[in-house]
Amino acid sequence: KENMSWNLFGSPYLCAMNYDDMEYGRVIYGYQNDNYITVNTDVETTQAGHIPAGDAVFTQTATLKDYETFGVSPRSGEKSGEAYENKAEVKLSVARTGETRSADGGAAQPDVLQLGAVEPGMARTDFDMGADGVKWMADGVAQIYAVQGGGRYSLLLAVNVEGKVAVGVSVPEAGMYTIAVPDDCLAEGYETVVLEDNVAHKTVDLLEGGYDFTTAVPGDIEGRFAVSFNRMVDDGRNDGIRAYSAQPGMVRVEGVEAGDRISVYSADGIMVAQRVAASSAEDIAASVAAVAVVKVERDGKTVKTVKLKIKN
Repeated sequence: KENMSWNLFGSPYLCAMNYDDMEYGRVIYGYQNDNYITVNTDVETTQAGHIPAGDAVFTQTATLKDYETFGVSPRSGEKSGEAYENKAEVKLSVARTGETRSADGGAAQPDVLQLGAVEPGMARTDFDMGADGVKWMADGVAQIYAVQGGGRYSLLLAVNVEGKVAVGVSVPEAGMYTIAVPDDCLAEGYETVVLEDNVAHKTVDLLEGGYDFTTAVPGDIEGRFAVSFNRMVDDGRNDGIRAYSAQPGMVRVEGVEAGDRISVYSADGIMVAQRVAASSAEDIAASVAAVAVVKVERDGKTVKTVKLKIKN
């Protein structure tokens, strides 16, 4: 008989526990900034992050034994990354439109849905306890989740890149809310992340900005929203090339080769900057309001195209 249950655990040491201190990665559930959070701690999914000292998290297990054990090594270095950091390919957030402060006066932290799109042959429609996360609902704040097979999920890492994911939201009161791709999500490898509103009959690319919607009643909203993806073509020549904006008005491109031509365009296709790489990493000033497209050419052929948000 399978023993399936929820387990509460924390660091066995008087210090924070880095994800890679654990013998193997697993999905954990914690509570932070008035929201339940879900993190897949597998090092192939999340390269950095830690569980703070004194915190406890839940994990779900299924075993034929009476119990499950796993080792945790003493931390050998500094704390890794941010507390409960996650690196899902795509994140969607929901929050009251214009809300920047939480009830206790701190910076508002919107609820987040994490998704990863894969080729159709690798996609899953069933729940994988070791990779995906069920949705834990919090009271009093806007919530966002994926709807699949009658369940609610906060983390799905193998959705069909050629399909659509039904997205549900739950709001504490009537009003205007915003669904967006958070600033900390680079959505690398995705040309578009398209949100469909079946009530307003609108379709928007969330990589170009958030989407505001209004609801006249509080509670769960399902059947209204869906998200789909358009991944960039990878011919194998762009391995390791990464572009992102870490400083206002700047684009950093890493993993290029000397001689690569780097071009930066605004969302309407106007070139705003161009440089021939002299090293493996280049910092380029880009006068773009919100979204930029970065193109890397090598030997006259395009090897990488990335659409990204410019940090304000």
